[in-house]
Amino acid sequence: MKTFRRSNKRNKAVWMARVARMNAGREKLRMERAASEPIRVEWRGRLEHTITFHDRLTGEMHMLDLRRSKRRDQFSAEVDSKPWRVLSATQLGKLVRDKFKPHIKE
Repeated sequence: MKTFRRSNKRNKAVWMARVARMNAGREKLRMERAASEPIRVEWRGRLEHTITFHDRLTGEMHMLDLRRSKRRDQFSAEVDSKPWRVLSATQLGKLVRDKFKPHIKE
């Protein structure tokens, strides 16, 4: 008994067409989902916070601008529009806490 087997080229072409249809359907669904989502914005280098220090006795005013750094938990700090240093959120909290701590003279 002889069995009929299709040529290998035909099998490959049918299989490749099926894979192409599946990929096209998957891409169509992905595009439909992406259309409803907001556009992602690069967060690195964006201005996050501005802290203003104003000494009313001397009249001095300083601005601390914080931008996201390369690492997620760090900020690039600029004082009066001049680069100062890169610091973590913990260091930033300590800096602000020490600056605003009440100065009590005994």
